[in-house]
Order: sequence, then structure tokens, then C-alpha cells
Amino acid sequence: MAELIHRLLERNARKYPTEAAVRYPAGEVSWTWRDLNTRANALAHYLVDQGLRPGDRVALLIPNRPSFVQAFFAALKAGAVVVPINARLTKVRPQAPAFRHGVRALLFVAVRLLLSV
Repeated sequence: MAELIHRLLERNARKYPTEAAVRYPAGEVSWTWRDLNTRANALAHYLVDQGLRPGDRVALLIPNRPSFVQAFFAALKAGAVVVPINARLTKVRPQAPAFRHGVRALLFVAVRLLLSV
């Protein structure tokens, strides 16, 4: 029988807890398998606490960053179906295909713009 993807994360967190799972040099981020699993669990619990149910669709509008990996595994751990949306789109409209298929939640990363005056 095939193993579920989020179970692979949990297995690696047990087998290789201190090994690097995610490295992102641009933001100087390095998460171990244990870190990634812990972060994904926390977000999964939050999603469930907010009313997400198994089988619900979760859209991910997140660039290729560590937060995408965390959100991806969190949605799977919560029993959701992941609907990735290209973060390079200039406009995301409610009539986009992802929203026509019953997306119940949208996870995204807010970008802070720092201006010097």
C-alpha cells in the first residue's frame, strides 16, 4: 500500500530529526525535519480549529519558499486537498478555476513593504 506524503514527513522527522529538510538561502532559513513537522502540525491544528474538515480544498497562494512547504504539509495533515495557485499571477479572481471547485480556505503570505521616508 502506498504511503501518504505527510506520513513520509513524519517518518523523516522520527528517523532524521536534526537533518536539514528545508534550506532557503535567500531568507537564511534552515529547518530540520523535526522543525518542519512541528510547524506543519501547528498550522494543521489551526486549520482544523478554524473549521477545516477532511476533504475540504485549501488553495495555496505562496511563492516557492519554506512557508509553501509548511502550508502544503499542514493542509495534508488536516486531511485537506491541496490546490496550489501560481504565486506569480498578477491577479487572483474568485472565478479562477481553483475557486470554482469549492476551495474552502486560502493560505497566502503577506509581503511587508518597508519604505524609508
